[in-house]
Amino acid sequence: MQSITPYRTFATAPLRNIQRIALGWMLGCAVLTLPGCVSQQTYESARHEANARSNELAQARAEIQSLEQQRDTSHAYNQRDERMLGNLKSELSKIHTSFDQIRKINQSKLAVLQHTLRRYAPDTRPCSKKSPRQSGTRND
Repeated sequence: MQSITPYRTFATAPLRNIQRIALGWMLGCAVLTLPGCVSQQTYESARHEANARSNELAQARAEIQSLEQQRDTSHAYNQRDERMLGNLKSELSKIHTSFDQIRKINQSKLAVLQHTLRRYAPDTRPCSKKSPRQSGTRND
């Protein structure tokens, strides 16, 4: 009877392959049990190194968490500052508009005053006579 699967299974594999697989498993298990025979000093140094790396990892995680918290705080401050900047720009625009309106009003008032001044004082040129102070003589 033929197998339904198109590839070979463990049950249909030749005996030589099964022996090779079994030998590989036995060697692998033997290799895994050999490191169990290490000296106490090697074990302790490896354990201390693992603890040191674990502490470094915990410290790095704490630093990352602190930096993420600082980033979130800075992001919140930046958003607040951007809103304030938008408000200040809006206020500055209103001030510019108001300033332009006041300047136009003042220019029109100045033009009216200059026109009135010319109408009531047509000859505003200085006199050709010198005043007593300019001539250098004193009237005592």
